[in-house]
Amino acid sequence: DAQKVADDLIADQGFSSAPAEQQLALYVLSGKSLYNQQKLVECRARFEAAQKVSPSDVDVQRRLIDVINAQAYELLVRDSAAAPALLGQAAAIDPNSPVTLTNQAVLQLANGECDAALSTLGRLGNAQSADAMLVNRLSARAYLCQKTPNRAKADEHFAIAEREAKRVANPEALAEIYAEWAPLTFDNDLDGTIVKLQTAINAKTAVPEVAQVAKRNMVIALFKRGWRSLKDGKASEAAADFERASKEPALLVGNEPQAFEFSRALAQLEKGDTAGAGKVFKSLTAKGGATAYLKAPYSKVGAQFFAAYASYRGGTLASRTQAAAEFAKLSGEATGAFANKLQELIASSWEYVSFEQFRSGNTGQASKALTNGLKTADGQIKRRLTHNREVLGMNQGSLSYFVGVNGDPAEAW
Repeated sequence: DAQKVADDLIADQGFSSAPAEQQLALYVLSGKSLYNQQKLVECRARFEAAQKVSPSDVDVQRRLIDVINAQAYELLVRDSAAAPALLGQAAAIDPNSPVTLTNQAVLQLANGECDAALSTLGRLGNAQSADAMLVNRLSARAYLCQKTPNRAKADEHFAIAEREAKRVANPEALAEIYAEWAPLTFDNDLDGTIVKLQTAINAKTAVPEVAQVAKRNMVIALFKRGWRSLKDGKASEAAADFERASKEPALLVGNEPQAFEFSRALAQLEKGDTAGAGKVFKSLTAKGGATAYLKAPYSKVGAQFFAAYASYRGGTLASRTQAAAEFAKLSGEATGAFANKLQELIASSWEYVSFEQFRSGNTGQASKALTNGLKTADGQIKRRLTHNREVLGMNQGSLSYFVGVNGDPAEAW
């Protein structure tokens, strides 16, 4: 092959007396062949010999820089500390080589030397034939890895990188940029971030690792948008986002599966699917561990409270009777304002039960439910329950009561 012919001629006794042009050509031919075979040590020796023959040859200089950078990359893959030294050797040949400056910046970022990386990237940006898209991507990451991350600067550089990727029509690079950029834009452009992440996920040329990062960021973005919709009263949209975010469990970590399920159940509850929500809340109750994804006071009672609340919202005699019992169980562990809220919900549950019993003609059961409700009732609920119980047992002796409440509730008149 070409390398063998070149090496045989180089080894020939008459090679040293051959014209410089012939020596240069054979060294370069052998070096190129060795580079293609990834025999980097031997390749470098050939190009160094070629440089001695013609020190000013730009092509030889470029090829020598490339092989030294390739050696540094091989060492970097093996976590060798020798990589920076090799890059230094390449920089000594040409301090403005874009490939060397790029690799130096990448190595500095990997080592957490963010300020040094920004300095290197500044030089790279001024170098001829520098890749503006790559320079800005790396600059954005350097700003983010500083001791005090400069999110505004990083956002600015990602935006420039995006424009460059679109200009040169590089969908693979665009997918990578969107996957990296997403966490910065969750708060100021959530809908736009989701569109960009979908573009990254759909990119046919994106490497699997990039698609995986984009999918993971999409899960977070959908979760955030779900909560935004829930707060805006858009329960159906929230439920759709939470469900979509939970479709690939492998993308979730730690307590996220429970937190996502809990959020989806809340959205179901708000849109009126009390049965579906209750089922999820009960499942979460059985799993336990609510302290990992709920804040106080709900961290203690966890999904149990919301399962009871789903029963309360269910709107039937059976579900509200069940809710009253579940709230009563939880009240023993509650304190402060949350305990007061539970007492109120217990009373309200019995008020609904009483109404359903009365509507069905079960006056005795209606009165019993009111008595149960009065055990925890306070304020206006207590006034209503007391009034209703008085109505159920109304007789001539009730007159003094109705007059005494002074029109509160108004029905007493």
